[in-house]
Parts: sequence; structure tokens; C-alpha cells
Amino acid sequence: MELTLHYARFRMFFVCCVVTLSVISFQCEENVPTDEINSIGLSGRSYLAISGNAMLDSIFSEDFSVEIWVRADTSLPDSQRAILMIGNELGGTEIGFFQGDSDSSRINFVVDEQTLGGFYPTSLDWRERNFHQVCLTRQETRVRFYFDGQEIASSTLAGLDINVGLSNLLIGGAYRSAGSNAGARNFWTGLIDEVRLWGRCLGSDEVQFHQNHPDKLYEHFSDSLSVPPVGIWRFNESHDDYIPDEAGNGNSAWIRGLTSSVYWSNSGSD
Repeated sequence: MELTLHYARFRMFFVCCVVTLSVISFQCEENVPTDEINSIGLSGRSYLAISGNAMLDSIFSEDFSVEIWVRADTSLPDSQRAILMIGNELGGTEIGFFQGDSDSSRINFVVDEQTLGGFYPTSLDWRERNFHQVCLTRQETRVRFYFDGQEIASSTLAGLDINVGLSNLLIGGAYRSAGSNAGARNFWTGLIDEVRLWGRCLGSDEVQFHQNHPDKLYEHFSDSLSVPPVGIWRFNESHDDYIPDEAGNGNSAWIRGLTSSVYWSNSGSD
């Protein structure tokens, strides 16, 4: 009995040491010089929220594209971790990107409250600490999913009606309760380099170009491809409260949850 008690105490001590070391390792990039910041780090206790408004509702009700560059940590999630999500005023999910739960090689997409399957891109292993580009485009009733510049799936959704109303756009979190903007959870654990929102459907050549040149949005673009995004959040500077929308439309991304768990990193997608 005494041996069992000592063993149990040893196990508890060992687990506490591992967790402490993991937190120290995960937060070690907090003091990155300001001019070297490339991404924001979320450690599973915070997320970003862009307040719902008529402009976002209008963008998502028509043709659009949304891109995000993310890097997961090395842990294996026991639930879907949210990369990006926007719901509706009834608590449903209109658009969602999720890291597959208990699977290091899957990504899940949700569009218009329909889960369109879990996908297994050949380049994906969340544990390898690589940045990945995730992109969704819509052209009328056709949606296309891209991963690292490559189209991995497409679908025509009859009666497609994305109606977000005044729902918030979340980065690194998802709402999981009935009602509008309620019950944030499924928080991201890892880095986010950049988020871009377009009021049009990007072509496959543009998506591939963005993957190849993630930090050269306008450089090298021809005039026909240089239509600016309607929302862009770069995470190249540290902020205590919100990340400004560099597209100039006032859609700031507010830090929510445990704000002290947010950190800044010099790691980036390029």
C-alpha cells in the first residue's frame, strides 16, 4: 500500500513537471524583439473575435475567399481545435475550419451548417510544427477547399445560403452553444501568421501564389490580380487588446479569453 502511494505521488510529480516545462517552452517566445514579430501564439485559453456587423454579413452572403496561415503545437487534441469560425444567430456554424480531433493528419470544414468531411492532405502532420495555408473560396453555390496552395475538395451546395447576421468572426475559437455569439471553446493551440478576407472568389492560381509568397501580397502581382482584400490581420506587432484590420475597414480582432496566455513569435510562414 505504501509503495503504491509513493508511486502515485511520483506520477503526479512527474506529470506536473512535464506540464510546467511544456508551458515554459510554449511561452518562451514572449520576449521577441518588436521588429521580429511574425505571428501570434494562442495556448488553448484565448481566441480572437471580430465583432459581427452588416459588412461581414454582406461579404459572406456572396462570393468570398478566406485564407489563414496556422501552425499547431505538437500535442494531439481530444476535441476539434478551431482555426476559424463564424456562426449564425441561432448558434449554428456557417463557416468553420477545424483541426481533426485525435488525428494529426486531418482537417475538417463546415459550410452553411454542413460538415463537408474530414480531409487528409498529403502534406499535413500537425505535429511537425510547420505553417500551413488553409483557404476556402465561394463562387455562387460552388465552394472549394485549398490546403498549402492545392485544391483538396470542391462541392456544389444546392440552396447555399450563408447568413451570418451579426455573428462574430472568430480566429482560434468557436461558439458551441445555442444563440448568437455564445459559448466560445475549442481554442487553438499554436501560431497564427496571417488572416485574409476577400470579397470575391480567388482563382486557383492566386491561391497557389499566396502559398508560394505568403508575405508578398502585392509584390509581383499583375494589375488584374491586385484587388485588395476587405480584411487583413497580419500579427506583425504585439498588442494587448486588439489587432487592427489593415484593410482599413475597422474590423479589429479583439483578444478574448485569458489574454495573458497570448504570446508573440518570430516564426512565420515564409
